[in-house]
Amino acid sequence: MAWAKNGTPDTLSGTADAMTISDLTAKKFNVFLFHTLQSGANSQHTRYNNNSNSVYAERRSNNGAADSTDTSITEARLSPTNGALDVFGIIYNSSISGEEKLGISFEIDQGASGATTAPNRKEEVHKFAPIYAQPSIPLSRYIDSTGKTRIAIKLGANSELVGVEGTSVSFWLVRYNSPTGTAYLRVYDSDGSTINHTFGSIDVSTIVTSPATKYTFNTGSYTFASGDYITFEYTGGNASNGVFVYIDVTNPYDGTNTYVSEYSSTWTDQTGWDIGFEIKSPDTGITRVDMVNINGGGYEIGSNLSALTGDETETVTLQDGTIFEETDTNKAYIWSSSSKTWTQL
Repeated sequence: MAWAKNGTPDTLSGTADAMTISDLTAKKFNVFLFHTLQSGANSQHTRYNNNSNSVYAERRSNNGAADSTDTSITEARLSPTNGALDVFGIIYNSSISGEEKLGISFEIDQGASGATTAPNRKEEVHKFAPIYAQPSIPLSRYIDSTGKTRIAIKLGANSELVGVEGTSVSFWLVRYNSPTGTAYLRVYDSDGSTINHTFGSIDVSTIVTSPATKYTFNTGSYTFASGDYITFEYTGGNASNGVFVYIDVTNPYDGTNTYVSEYSSTWTDQTGWDIGFEIKSPDTGITRVDMVNINGGGYEIGSNLSALTGDETETVTLQDGTIFEETDTNKAYIWSSSSKTWTQL
């Protein structure tokens, strides 16, 4: 595989808390190299596509110690130690369309100055999974025309979903007996009555009766705002024929920033409940990488972040003059001294 520069390296000309490459071309494989110079409480944390939501998880080991893990965090945390130290690191990254983005990183910091002290090392793996989900769904709420006709995820001002662009929304559903007609997955404005977007609809007679099953609505895209209601709506049916939407009453997702609201003639908030949901964002590949210092010390002049891509085209001229071209594929050849030919493995 041939490696070539991807994006414009960011070399600091002054003290700053971030280094950014914002013009990456989305590729399947990338290598990110960084060197940060000592300044205050220096730390190295990586974010992709300017996403600072809790969509990262990692496993790491410092200086050969036992593994530790973090989940649902706002960045991949790369620093071997925190302090006024010179740090060098490398991140190998895969960015396959439709898959979670995976990274392997290795970092070293100088430790104490001089050759009498060994440097510190860190091995770390992480993933970037811009899928927002609360799949815990032990209970259900009944939706029909005689009682509740809408049940929604309501977004408070500090909801993690505010500002997220959704390309699909999934809820877990079952039908009760034999409802007919159409249900909708809609986003209502903060006034609770204006429809901002419709992600899709479903013939309720096609919903299973058991077990609770994930149904996905993916028409268009919408960027969620504070006060929005992400709503499952069904106005058909009756007390004996309807749809159950699955929820969790232990409030596991995002505290009271994101919660359930139900509608009959007016909206009623249930701030201790969450709907079982999954929301996906656009999968454009990684087009931006940030190295951020969240400890307030800043990176000094000369700190650098660079990127390479492995999706380049490569031409190889073999000993007999044959020219091979490689694109996104590793190719190996073996030379036969007897036949004086190359054979692709």
